Amino acid sequence: MQETTRLGNLIFSHWQKYQPRMVEELSRQNLLEEALRKAETLAVDLLYECLTARKLTFQEAWETAMQTCLLPEEQN
Repeated sequence: MQETTRLGNLIFSHWQKYQPRMVEELSRQNLLEEALRKAETLAVDLLYECLTARKLTFQEAWETAMQTCLLPEEQN
């Protein structure tokens, strides 16, 4: 896997823990790195939007971005 940022590592760790089948499937299809990059870009864009346009506090912006990018635990 390519070098990632702390945010990318956070997203990857969360996905490994809560979405292991998705991570396995993306890895099998060689799409995991692309999906992580897209999730990381989405998180950064959301943070920027929340902080600049919506004038949220950093904590509120962070929570909004993470709710979007950190997927819930997969169901059995």
